[in-house]
Amino acid sequence: MIDRLQELFDQWETQEVFPATLRLDVLCRARLAAHEWIAYLVQHGDFAGRVPQIALSIWVEQEKLCCLIAENSNGFKYASTPDAAVPEERNGTVRERGLGWFIMQASTDDMRYRPLGNQGFEITFFIRNEDVPKDPSS
Repeated sequence: MIDRLQELFDQWETQEVFPATLRLDVLCRARLAAHEWIAYLVQHGDFAGRVPQIALSIWVEQEKLCCLIAENSNGFKYASTPDAAVPEERNGTVRERGLGWFIMQASTDDMRYRPLGNQGFEITFFIRNEDVPKDPSS
């Protein structure tokens, strides 16, 4: 699943699927956020015996890249605000695992997670394609 996701992003970059005005860093941030979410689904998703189904949609709308990932799991608790600093281990070193949510929040400008009735859940995130710094209060 993760390898296929990376192949898709590689194809989109080399085939220039998105408008030339889309900055490369925006697509890289989308790749990172999508990778983190799908890796989390693969490792921790509860599909209650159902065959996992994950659908990815990415498009450009006005001055932002939009990504929607729909899936048929039983969902996760959604933490709207991560810690402001990178979580550290007790010995002062940066953790290597468990940072996916922090990475997703840091890579995107807005993120929403919602149920799809009894069909599963979807996460949508947006990344501005402009040279305006991310507002930490938003």
